Amino acid sequence: MKAYKSIMAVLCLALLTTAGCQSELLIDDQQHRQAVADTIDFVGGFIDKPVNTKSTALLAEHLNTMGVWGWQIIPEGDELKLFDNQIVSYNNATGDWTYSPKKLWSDDSQYRFYAYAPHSDSTAGSTVSIDPVTGRFKIDDITLGGSNIMYNTPLRAASGNFNGVTDIDWMIDRTGLAGVKSSFGRKVTFNMQHILVKFNVKVRINNILEADSSIVSVTLDSLTIGTFIGHGSFEQKLNHTPDPGNADDNAVQEWTIDPSKPRYSINSARNVGIDATGFYVIESLLIPQEVDPGNTVKISYTTTSHDAHTEKYTGIFNLNSVFDRFVGGNNYTLVITISPDIITFDAGSGSWETAFTNGVF
Repeated sequence: MKAYKSIMAVLCLALLTTAGCQSELLIDDQQHRQAVADTIDFVGGFIDKPVNTKSTALLAEHLNTMGVWGWQIIPEGDELKLFDNQIVSYNNATGDWTYSPKKLWSDDSQYRFYAYAPHSDSTAGSTVSIDPVTGRFKIDDITLGGSNIMYNTPLRAASGNFNGVTDIDWMIDRTGLAGVKSSFGRKVTFNMQHILVKFNVKVRINNILEADSSIVSVTLDSLTIGTFIGHGSFEQKLNHTPDPGNADDNAVQEWTIDPSKPRYSINSARNVGIDATGFYVIESLLIPQEVDPGNTVKISYTTTSHDAHTEKYTGIFNLNSVFDRFVGGNNYTLVITISPDIITFDAGSGSWETAFTNGVF
């Protein structure tokens, strides 16, 4: 009997110990899940997303870092700076935006967040700051050099994606996110807007020239536009992308440019066979600026006939005959049409993602 009782006592002790371990595991797992749910996480979000609509452009497709400022408003009304130009990076393998060390939500607080992209650590010479009261951004010393994403591979349609070129497509969330309550298990999503100008040039021949049986081909030899001011600083004054047709927006100056710094020209793709559909041969970023009278467009092209005879042509005109200025966050397109006896132009502007078709955005 004594042996039996001893065995039973050991068995009971073992069962109690196992149950205790299981309880500890359950508690640890619950705490882990709670910590994951409590983590403040971010999504780079959309670009130029109109109100109450879905955007097809995601920040991760264009840039892989962003900077975040954030404040926590505790019940007593005091604000605590939670994020101070925190670098948040996109992980291509997981599809997540990550940062370290992680911060946690507090269920009795509210928050406000502001973001820009790319993070200033990934840029050369530019500095970014924020007004802690208004949440508006200031970016000093932005420099562009005329990167053309169509230089090596002209396309039928504009791309709009400057990922991988030297010039940086700066973006900000103009409104930020204020009055955010603790969002356990949900991610903070930003809506970015471009602050630079997208400038596109398309070259085509007209239908008459394409139908001319004596002409075998028309080749764009070169196209050069410029010079442009390439250095400036941005100070946010609007909570929306400026509308070039709005007089109030036009009265607001968000850019300070430095005309004393070196200027640059933009060169197109070269030796491109042109047809009536045409190709985009320039797609570049510009700092918002007035178009100087001396800012010229020079185009050279060659026609080849059936007997292999070639004729070379050159045309020069002033860019300010079609555009008087470029406004940040907008898309400007110039379509050059080569005809048998004349070169004509169509030009227009619109939102960043809008296509220019038949002279209309």
